[in-house]
Amino acid sequence: MWKSYLLKALTFILALLLIPLYSCAPPVLKKELVTQAHVIEPAELRQSPESFIGRLFLFGGMVVNVKNQQEGSQLEGVYVLTDRKGYLREGEYRGRFIAKSKEFLDPVIYKTGRSVTIAGEFRGFEKGKIGEMEYDYPIFEIKEIYLWPEEKTYQVPPPWWYDPWYYPWDPWWRYRYPYWW
Repeated sequence: MWKSYLLKALTFILALLLIPLYSCAPPVLKKELVTQAHVIEPAELRQSPESFIGRLFLFGGMVVNVKNQQEGSQLEGVYVLTDRKGYLREGEYRGRFIAKSKEFLDPVIYKTGRSVTIAGEFRGFEKGKIGEMEYDYPIFEIKEIYLWPEEKTYQVPPPWWYDPWYYPWDPWWRYRYPYWW
């Protein structure tokens, strides 16, 4: 009898512990867009682009260039796969893309090297150039974009930095710690 109460109590405690963990990683973009969007490899887009035109996709990338024109902004990026919630996956890059927006994307904010997650409708392919090489860019119309925060790196001083008597020319090396001995 007491075993059933103990089992129920443990189940309740385990459920209480797992509920916060379930909600730790919310979607990056609006939930409605994330649930409707598909995650796809760029190679699949190239195989049959006509069947994917007008569909909503969730993808990420690294900004290469932003061009602002009269009709809107154009973001060129390097394609990176995402998970179902919009978080970027680690791994290799999968080619390039162009994402067009009717809104102004400031090149100072969306600068080269920043990471983005985009929910966008596929519009087809356009010919372009990367340097001197011809390239077929997949074109997306941005429905929503998320700019990831810049990663900040801090230089940590070496462990001996704070000890003025660490250096090898210290004449008192035998009497380091404690000082009063």
